[in-house]
Amino acid sequence: MRQAELESSTTHMETLQSQTTEYQYQIRELGDRVALLEGELTDAQREASPANGTGMSPEEVARLISAAEAKYEARLAELRGQLETIEKERDEADVEWNSKVAARALEVEELKRAIGKGQKSEVDHKVVEEKLRGDILALKEEVRGYQRQQTEFQRQVERIKESEVCPCSWTEPPLRLTGDSTG
Repeated sequence: MRQAELESSTTHMETLQSQTTEYQYQIRELGDRVALLEGELTDAQREASPANGTGMSPEEVARLISAAEAKYEARLAELRGQLETIEKERDEADVEWNSKVAARALEVEELKRAIGKGQKSEVDHKVVEEKLRGDILALKEEVRGYQRQQTEFQRQVERIKESEVCPCSWTEPPLRLTGDSTG
């Protein structure tokens, strides 16, 4: 599930990066259009100037220049508005992308901590398991010792019973029953 979320966030990040690239392209395109319009305005001003001999009065030339300037200024204002909108969208996308990347980084850190805890827990379980195995082996050895003692006690009981029947057949000194666990 975490892998799917990571892949989803990676895809979203790539989408935001492509949007940012598209916005940058649009900004360059609008800049080129502004430069082109400024060039057209300059050409229109040259054409309308009285020096090229069209025979227009200075008032007509001023009116044409004013109309062309107003037209191009309106167009420039429109293009600047579009440019501001695109830049705002790009900034919002960057902020959104940065917050998502930060959130994913926190998730990754949490997962790393959880994995670390899981690995430590696994090591702790192995240590406990090894200790318990050692304890089991020690207990089994202790049980074997008790079984040897029991067998020895049974032999002694048998010898005592035999010696009670016939004391002359006693060949070994009697063993002491002290409860010593060393055998």
